[in-house]
Amino acid sequence: MKHLYAAYGANTNIESMQSRCVDSSPFGGYKDLTLSRALLPNYKLTFNKFADVRPHVNSSVEVALWEISSPDFVDLDYFEGYPYYYGKKQVPVTLANGQTMLAWIYYMKDNNSIAAPSKSYLQLLRDGYNAFTLNANQIDQAIAEVDKKIVARKNIGKFKYGRR
Repeated sequence: MKHLYAAYGANTNIESMQSRCVDSSPFGGYKDLTLSRALLPNYKLTFNKFADVRPHVNSSVEVALWEISSPDFVDLDYFEGYPYYYGKKQVPVTLANGQTMLAWIYYMKDNNSIAAPSKSYLQLLRDGYNAFTLNANQIDQAIAEVDKKIVARKNIGKFKYGRR
């Protein structure tokens, strides 16, 4: 049995996915990876060292769709740290032709924390986004949001007791 899975992080990287999920392939095959692109509506991309998607009205995340076998789904659960680090659920995704399908996503259980990813992890994502022609601006926007929140945290209490 094949399952439709929507990737937005490390699993957009083809080489990584091929090594983890040997019986799986991009939705629509390898010949035209643009057929594997979809939108995950009402979510936004964010980072807590690794990529995450969080509910956010009027936003969407471009994702890469994979058809994964049941044995590969078990391996993917292990890779994602399911059910402790990431949870998973089925959500609607929209294909370029407007068709809506249900796909599995993983989401971080700790959805309050933020942290910047490593440079090597970011490169892994950028390579995957490039292969699927996903909009890499969503990575940059998520990084900018992390940076903004980190700066805001550092400034809390900075001007106490009249110091400037």
